[in-house]
Amino acid sequence: MLLPVLLDVFLWLGPRLSAYPVFRAYLDLLQSPEMQAILAPNSPQQLEQMQKLFDQIGQMFNLFWWLSPALLGVPGLMVGVPADKIPNGIPAMWQVSNLLVYLALFVGLSIAGLALSAIYWAMLASRVRGERLDLRRIASLWWGWCKVTLLLIVAALVVGLPTFLAALVVALFNMVVAQIVLMLGASVLLWLGFYLAFILHGMALRDWRVFQSARASILLMRTQFPPTMGLVILAVGIYIGMGYVWNIPASDSWLRAAGILGNAFTATGVLAATALYYMNRTQSQVTRNTSQAQDATRST
Repeated sequence: MLLPVLLDVFLWLGPRLSAYPVFRAYLDLLQSPEMQAILAPNSPQQLEQMQKLFDQIGQMFNLFWWLSPALLGVPGLMVGVPADKIPNGIPAMWQVSNLLVYLALFVGLSIAGLALSAIYWAMLASRVRGERLDLRRIASLWWGWCKVTLLLIVAALVVGLPTFLAALVVALFNMVVAQIVLMLGASVLLWLGFYLAFILHGMALRDWRVFQSARASILLMRTQFPPTMGLVILAVGIYIGMGYVWNIPASDSWLRAAGILGNAFTATGVLAATALYYMNRTQSQVTRNTSQAQDATRST
């Protein structure tokens, strides 16, 4: 529970790193008459609503949220939660006005977030496996996490980019059909996410490589679909549902500390349960791999 608590306390009481000047520069570009004529010649109201939405996102976005990358990072209650007020006043605000600096910070904070996640999973795996924490395993997991990130980006591009282009073409004729195309693409990504839900488990708990762990996750979902899918849905439901409870205290109340502790307990408990399930359900595969390796050694 240590890392989720420390990360949430920093995101709650620490400074904010805002890129609003970068957002504002591109919003000014969108508000130019030339861009409005290109983007929304027949619906200026929709463009105005979109600009207001992006402006609100730019004002509340905190670059330090990238310390917990989506799907791979340390579970945090304060990730994605704007907190303009804290118990001891107003948090410090640091501004980033250069796009290149923003991109450099995005990459650096994301890499640091993957390192924190590797430490978190290494500690969790050491408890589940009954072993001591090894710094070399942390470094190996961090490098594996970077590979998983690239794999997810490639998968999102392979599915998402053709879907987006197809939706743009279809939108010229029918907007309803275009929305259906986008929903189908999102469904494919969601289904792929379910089948790769245990890719981190294989790397952290079984010391498998990225593609070997991905294959094991797909095999586990295919051969034991009802209990595995039920566990995934239950775990996600508990985490999201309890997240609403832990977010009830306002950000300027010290009661938010209780929510941070509760979220760390819930998230770590849920992950530990999935880790124990994975260890039990993949034992047959480990035994089979060991037997194959022994047979190969004897034949050699």
